[in-house]
Amino acid sequence: MKLTLNTDICPIVSVGMYATTLSPDSMFADWKSKYINSLSEAEIEYVDKASNDSFNLGKYKEVISSYAMEAIGDFFHDISGIVEIKLCKECGIYSPKYYNYDTDELSFDIEIEDSEISIITNAADADENFFIWAKSRYKPYDGFISFMPYSRTEFAKAIKGKDIERAVAMYLVYILDRDFIKHGDCVEYPNEYQYKMEERFALNHEIGEFIDDTKFHKIIENS
Repeated sequence: MKLTLNTDICPIVSVGMYATTLSPDSMFADWKSKYINSLSEAEIEYVDKASNDSFNLGKYKEVISSYAMEAIGDFFHDISGIVEIKLCKECGIYSPKYYNYDTDELSFDIEIEDSEISIITNAADADENFFIWAKSRYKPYDGFISFMPYSRTEFAKAIKGKDIERAVAMYLVYILDRDFIKHGDCVEYPNEYQYKMEERFALNHEIGEFIDDTKFHKIIENS
């Protein structure tokens, strides 16, 4: 069957681009610091504005999305001995109008056989730690409303009904947290898939690819 998941309910990686390491300002901080260091304070202000105003955010999101999909595909490959899932296609990045309570999220389609759903159902039912983990992560509290089936009863109902995406996503996040997240205060990059995604981007792209050169120089000339 085909299911549509997203990085909100299934955060194998995060594509949040506001005040994160994936923000253009963060990704290209080295470039900006090298370039801007040679400028006066007055020049810094309009060069910074010009680079922001001529930045092709749509293209940037497309590239980030492609690396996110590659990292998610890596995760599905790595868990194939536990459950087999086929990553089908990217459905695009949703960006909120305001970032107060929300962030960017990537939607993607997967294919999973009924037999693999049964594997998840049976594995979850036999693993008491799964529901202990789910309760600690998703149980509602003051200021937090949960839509995830974190109890044994809710999970059993969800995976057989209309909330199957949330149930499958929750079990995938459990596998990620249990087997692939590095825990501890000294761990700089706990999620190896997030690290892979950002490293691949940094190694293959420079800010110039995303700036409209004509628009940039026009802004500079008119400053």
